[in-house]
Amino acid sequence: MPETQPQPNVKPLSNGMGWLFGTFNPIHNGHVAMARAAITGGHCQQVMLVPSAVSPWKKDDPDLLPYDVRCAMAQLAVANEPDIHVSLVEGEWAAQHPGQPTISWEIVLYLHHQAQLVWPATLIMGQDSVAGLGRWAKAEEMINHCHFLQAPRLTADGAPVPLLANVSLPDGTQLPLSTTLMAMAPVTVSSSDIRQQVKAGQTTQWRPQVHPGAAKVIVENKYWSIG
Repeated sequence: MPETQPQPNVKPLSNGMGWLFGTFNPIHNGHVAMARAAITGGHCQQVMLVPSAVSPWKKDDPDLLPYDVRCAMAQLAVANEPDIHVSLVEGEWAAQHPGQPTISWEIVLYLHHQAQLVWPATLIMGQDSVAGLGRWAKAEEMINHCHFLQAPRLTADGAPVPLLANVSLPDGTQLPLSTTLMAMAPVTVSSSDIRQQVKAGQTTQWRPQVHPGAAKVIVENKYWSIG
């Protein structure tokens, strides 16, 4: 277990808040760069990272670290970022709804009802996540109530992915997005790549992509079967 346990968020919230949902398994420099770009680009004043508690996509994934570990590593990664914080709201929601997966739209509604989030909510997402948004539970509600800040990605050929202005629902319906492509270098790192590099013992590849505090937690606890 990490030495630093997640602490309740005590930072003041404002209407200029951006929200970055994710598994953060583990958090990496790309996540922090996305949050910084949202702030420096003038899109929001602060960013709240929201680690997923019981992801419907990954609840049976043996590589998924415990919620408190992922939250603690996220807090280490942004400890020196005065305008980037970590929210434990998904853990709070999960405790009130035992056995239920945490759906992003339900968390957004929960935050709104607590007056921590106003419409339209500002959500920060990588373009890969935006492309799959139509498959999310309650996708239409999310699209109708949120503005999406897209973090640029590259295609397999290394070309920039253009702004994704529409999302396809499973029935083929195209919904327009309220969206902005953030001005930042494309995010080329992924948590899944880091986990594979850890398993392969490729320390020189993964450690530069992770905050030193989070990297220490991974190494000391031998997460992902590090030798």
